[in-house]
Amino acid sequence: MADHTVSYRQGRFEGLIPLFLPSEEPPRPVPDNTVVHSKLCLALFMVMAVMTVACACAAVVTAAAENFRSPSSPALEGSEQERAVIPNMSAHIAYQKLSEEARRKLVFCFLNTSLPSGSPYPFDVDNVSVSLCDALVYVAVGLDANRSAIRLKNPARDEEALRKLSRLKSAEPATVIAVYACVGGEEGDSPDFKAVISSKKSRLAFIRKGADWVRQRGLDGVVLYWKYPTMASRTNLSTLVNTMRLYFDKEKLRMTVVVPWNVVTRRHGYYVRSLFDRLDVVIFDTHRTVDSSSFPVTTCQSPMRALFRARHHGQVGLTSVVDTLTAATSVHDVLFKAVLSVSLAGVSFTLKHPRLKNHRIGVQAIGPGRPFGNTNLTGMASYYDVVETLLVNRSWTRFLHGYSRCVVAHSHDQWVGFEDRVSLRAKRPILRHTRGLAVWDISMDDFAGDFGPSWPLLREVRDLLESYNSYAVVTDTILLLP
Repeated sequence: MADHTVSYRQGRFEGLIPLFLPSEEPPRPVPDNTVVHSKLCLALFMVMAVMTVACACAAVVTAAAENFRSPSSPALEGSEQERAVIPNMSAHIAYQKLSEEARRKLVFCFLNTSLPSGSPYPFDVDNVSVSLCDALVYVAVGLDANRSAIRLKNPARDEEALRKLSRLKSAEPATVIAVYACVGGEEGDSPDFKAVISSKKSRLAFIRKGADWVRQRGLDGVVLYWKYPTMASRTNLSTLVNTMRLYFDKEKLRMTVVVPWNVVTRRHGYYVRSLFDRLDVVIFDTHRTVDSSSFPVTTCQSPMRALFRARHHGQVGLTSVVDTLTAATSVHDVLFKAVLSVSLAGVSFTLKHPRLKNHRIGVQAIGPGRPFGNTNLTGMASYYDVVETLLVNRSWTRFLHGYSRCVVAHSHDQWVGFEDRVSLRAKRPILRHTRGLAVWDISMDDFAGDFGPSWPLLREVRDLLESYNSYAVVTDTILLLP
């Protein structure tokens, strides 16, 4: 007798009740999953193909109907004389136009004629490429505390440079560029600032005389730069800035300020929220954050993030400046008024232990680097000098520090931190949220183009910020002239 397996179910009654016998179990066909999936995919693709063809046909029919129904463009409705001369001859064009709703990124070019040229060629105001800058700022003029007025630190040189800047602007009427004079910028200007803002009478006199001074020289405005403002002068300085902004607006002139990169110094000298309420642009002096004659470790002037050893001695990176600014204010629009700064002049150090193979950022230094190249200044080197040295001297090595996002060149006991095209592109994330970038010491660039196109660094900054500007595609119809 065959051995049959029977399935059982436990009920409420005693005993097991058979569910079914093997001979009575209905057959169960097992479908082929591969065949089912293939048929399902094929059906899905067929449906998508039919829908795509139908949509394309509908779009073609709609476009054709719209073309026949649409009236003639206003550009085509010319005079009868034009139609008689060139009947039915027109062209449809499409071009990019800067969006009027979005505020464009700005490039501030700071021109310091007191520095030597960074290349073998003498640098002059006429060398400046107007197309790469949105604003030209002349560095720097001083304050006359006795007269409560603006004074020239080097009258012959400054007057000639300001005259050329005004002439440069007039020669390019199609280029919308603003020309400023930077008032201050040195540690020795602090006593003059304190005297000028000390009373209401001196403040008003400085504002009125400053407006006349700007207008006489054909400039657009001034940039106030007090490097180390004090807490005792904060109220008077804030009053000066607010009153000057109102007066300059009435006279159709412009003004802005350069504030310290150090958060403590900035809060001691300014009511930061009031600055952003009154001004359209606020510039931060992040281009000179260390002095190689006293800073004990190697670093760059404008790192994205300061290394621990550099941060321990007081330096902060660009990201820290932005973070402290956003933490101090609750309005997101404030950050878009901020303009950070970089310098095209590198900072040089002399290493304490040159025999160490690791010449990274943060190693000990005993002082500024020795003078070399065309700049020939202690603790400073131009971009031109560093590139030329790397090409002709194989003992020099260059590398990009990933954490700080700045470029380093070194040889034996000499160490230089500088900006090049790679390091500027590495600062792209921080520039996405700000209004633009202030480029100081532009004479340190390769403005003559000995190693490629002229103004490589300034051109890189221009291209970098232009990539963030919003453009709209505009279409138009123009008549073709005979």
